[in-house]
Amino acid sequence: MHLVLGGDQAERVELRFVFPPLPDREGWLETFVEIFVKGFRGSIRAFVEIHDLVRFRAQLEQLYQTLSGRAELTPREGQIVLTLEGNGHGGINLIGTAYADPCYGNKLDFSLALDQTFLVEPLRILRTIPSYEASGAA
Repeated sequence: MHLVLGGDQAERVELRFVFPPLPDREGWLETFVEIFVKGFRGSIRAFVEIHDLVRFRAQLEQLYQTLSGRAELTPREGQIVLTLEGNGHGGINLIGTAYADPCYGNKLDFSLALDQTFLVEPLRILRTIPSYEASGAA
């Protein structure tokens, strides 16, 4: 599964989730993150729990409907953290932090200016993620 926040050819954050979840860590997805911002390009390998994506999807749906508020992807390990904030008029600011290792080591803080049209495809992708609450992973 491939999730892009931002433009395909412009500044963006790409997350590639490896399904199925890790067999020894139920509900966790290996995630390859690439960040393309003015002057910088980086990539990390992180782990995200499925319930983090389900929560992010619900917040992103609300942000898309109201164009205000925030949606946050805040995995437990904190290696990649993304916050999208709406200004109420269709402008979306994506603020992110990425660490080389979970919460330590080299760190990149970045931000991207988007608009609500950039939320349509990520929402479509996130709607395909199954919920694993029944398995006890939430």
